[in-house]
Amino acid sequence: MMWKRIPGIKKFFGSLVLFCVSSNLLLLLYYPPKIFDNPCPLVVSWKKSQWSQYTRDGLPKSINCSFIYNRNHSSNIPSYKWCYRRDTITDYHYSKLASNCSMFLKHRNYNRHQVTSKEKKFPLAFSILMHTNVEQMERMLHAIYRPHNVYCIHVDAKSASSIHTAVQAIVKCLPNVFVASRVIPVHWAEFSVLEAEIICLEDLWKYKYWKYYINLAGTEFPLKTNLELVQVLKAYKGGNEIDGSPSHRPTAWTQYSWKREYWRTNTLKSPPPHGFTIAKGSTHIVASREFIDFALHDRKALDLINWMKDIRCPDEHFFQTLNINSHLGVPGAYTGNPDLRDGFYVRYKIWKSPGTMCHGKWVDFICVLGAGDLHKAVISKQFFLNKLNLDMDPIAYQCLEQWYNDRVQKGRNPDFDIGFYMSRKLVNNHI
Repeated sequence: MMWKRIPGIKKFFGSLVLFCVSSNLLLLLYYPPKIFDNPCPLVVSWKKSQWSQYTRDGLPKSINCSFIYNRNHSSNIPSYKWCYRRDTITDYHYSKLASNCSMFLKHRNYNRHQVTSKEKKFPLAFSILMHTNVEQMERMLHAIYRPHNVYCIHVDAKSASSIHTAVQAIVKCLPNVFVASRVIPVHWAEFSVLEAEIICLEDLWKYKYWKYYINLAGTEFPLKTNLELVQVLKAYKGGNEIDGSPSHRPTAWTQYSWKREYWRTNTLKSPPPHGFTIAKGSTHIVASREFIDFALHDRKALDLINWMKDIRCPDEHFFQTLNINSHLGVPGAYTGNPDLRDGFYVRYKIWKSPGTMCHGKWVDFICVLGAGDLHKAVISKQFFLNKLNLDMDPIAYQCLEQWYNDRVQKGRNPDFDIGFYMSRKLVNNHI
């Protein structure tokens, strides 16, 4: 044969075969066989509204989502965390599809939900802080999107350029969604987390019509429909759903000056300005427009922000402190005892503790939820779920999407108890 007569060709093919064999061996060493040989059973397609499924290695031919999120026991529900996704929608695919907005909106069907007059009269503002996984963020945005609301997305400046490009392409197709006017590198436990949110808040403030603000991360998903959120927030009558305790907190986080997440100096801080009592709580908040106005523009709030620039986790202290200092005239601030509140319902989150079950994976003492956790999440009173990982458990994500879409389509859901929220302490105990 001709190729045998070409000098060095045998050596070339021999080296190529050796390279391929060694590469496969390296892959098998890096990826255990149970992962490498086990594709996740669900894939998504832009062209189909239904999910196609694999049937390899004994995986089930069908996944009954209603069984997963309606069941009373979760012992037999697989989480499929040891699998890899073949169906990821890359940043490039998002950029390409969203370059044609009519095509993007058609395929993703952003205006599929009918909006009631109650919702239109009570628009909401959202911020989304993200740093990775455009697909998961977009699918969450797709769920919460309503044309009368307004949305700000802050993409970590450290994120890959492909992520920034994809998000920019997406927001160009949605007139009420935008990227923050300024993006910064975000480092956990440092002031940059709060700063990124404040940047979005300043951008959102220019839209004069929204009533309440909700902050989100790209790894979350709604447990209440937009209509249900509107009903709850109207019932709050200006009160804020902000967790914060002045007594149950690590005092060293605000007593000393901090340089980095784990770098505490020996420099003692001065007392908080204006006699603020410091509180710490969850970074997740739901706040009235009047509260946000105070946080952005009042001199006392601005002095507090400056004072908190060198504490640990300012995002877990700033809004939380404002909300318990009602004597300083903070709109919607809680007037009761913050240590005796009746719960916090902004996020459904499972914290690690003895005997606590997580069907997904524990990460930093928080459960990244799996399919076996959904049946409790969907009956909870919380507004949003934290947290999910689309790549780790695509079945959990898909089934939660299906549950949420069904809930939106029904409109009125008999398990939604507005009376529960109307009886909350914050309703009658705020400025």
